[in-house]
Amino acid sequence: MLQNCPLLGNPQMSTRKSRLPAPIPAPGDAPYAEILESVLNFIAIGAGEAAAAVNRETILAHWRIGRELNARISKELWGEGVAGRLAADLKLRLPGLRGYAPRTFYYMRQFAAAYPDETVVAATMANLPWRSNIALLERLDETEQRLWYAQQAVANGWSSNVLITHIGNGLHRRLGAAPTNFAVALSPAQSDLAQALVKDRYNFDFLGLPLDASERAVEAGLLANFKAFLTELHTGFAYAGNQYRLVVGGQEFFLDLVFYHVPTHRWVVFELKIGAFEPEFLGKLGFYVNAVDDLLTDRHLGPAARDNQTIGILLCRESNGVVVDYSLRGTQVPMGVATYSTAPAEVLAGLPTEAELIETYQRARTVAIRQQAT
Repeated sequence: MLQNCPLLGNPQMSTRKSRLPAPIPAPGDAPYAEILESVLNFIAIGAGEAAAAVNRETILAHWRIGRELNARISKELWGEGVAGRLAADLKLRLPGLRGYAPRTFYYMRQFAAAYPDETVVAATMANLPWRSNIALLERLDETEQRLWYAQQAVANGWSSNVLITHIGNGLHRRLGAAPTNFAVALSPAQSDLAQALVKDRYNFDFLGLPLDASERAVEAGLLANFKAFLTELHTGFAYAGNQYRLVVGGQEFFLDLVFYHVPTHRWVVFELKIGAFEPEFLGKLGFYVNAVDDLLTDRHLGPAARDNQTIGILLCRESNGVVVDYSLRGTQVPMGVATYSTAPAEVLAGLPTEAELIETYQRARTVAIRQQAT
C-alpha cells in the first residue's frame, strides 16, 4: 500500500529510523523559503484559470507540489512536520485560502509518487476532481488499475461517488468478462465493442430481495431502483421499456427489459431468470433478439446511421461455465450469459416487500402496454 511507502511517510508518524526526531525547517531556512514560494506560485497558477481549467490546473499544481516536497524532504532530511508548517504559513500569506491542510500535502506526495510521469497526469488524472484522485490512491494499489478507472471515469463522466462504487464492485474484473458468442456471431469490428458491454456478474444488492424472490419481483426492483440499475449496467444504455410488447405472426410477446446502447448503436434485450442457467433459456432469448433485430432496427438508413445487430443478455442467479459454453457454441444469434447477486436477507429491513414491488410492477406494466397499443 502507498501509505506504508518509506518515501511517502505517514501523516501520523515518521517512518525514519533515526533515534532523534527529524528537524522541522526554521522560517528563515533558505531551502524552506524556496519551497514555500514554489507552493504559492503553483497555487496561483491553479487559481488563475477559468472554471473548467481550474480543476485541471489545480490537479497539476497538486502533483508539482507533491513532487517538489518529496524531493526536498529526501534532500534536506526534513520531518513530516513540514506539512504542518506549510499549512500554517500558507494561511498567513493567503488568509482566504481553503483546502491546504497538512493531510492535503500528504496526499499530494502520494499523488506525485504514484504517477512519476507528468504527461500521464496531464492526459488523464488532471481531468478528474481531486476527490476522485484521492479515491484512486486510497482504494487501489496498482497503477494500471488506477489508470483504467481514471480513463473510464473521464470518458463516462462519473462522479466521485460513482467511481468509488465501481471500484468497490471490481468493475475492471467484470466488464467484458461474460461468456458470449459475439466472436463468431458478429463481425470482428463489432464483436469487441459488444463484448465490452457485458459484465460476467451484475451486483443487484440494492434490490434487497431474498434468494427466492420471483422474476417479477426482481424486475420490479430493478425499475424501482432505476438509477442504481443504470449505474450497474455501466454507460450508454437508454431505457426502451420493460415487458416490451412485440407482435410476431399475430401473437403477442413481452420482453423483460429492452435498452438501446447509444455508443454502439444497437438494441440490447435482457432476459431475467431467478434460477440457475438452463440451455433452453437461450432459445427464447434468441427468438426475442431476432424479433427486435427485424422489427426495431433501422436497416433502411445509410451505413453511418444504421443500427448494428441486436444482442441479447441472459441474467440468471448462477451458471455452469461448461454448460454455457456448449449452449452458445451452436447458435449464430449474438448472446451472452451473465449472473447477478442480491443482498442477503439481513439487509432487507425497511425495504419494500416483494408484494409491494409486484403491485408497483403490475401498474407500470399496464401503463406500458396501453402506451404501446396507442
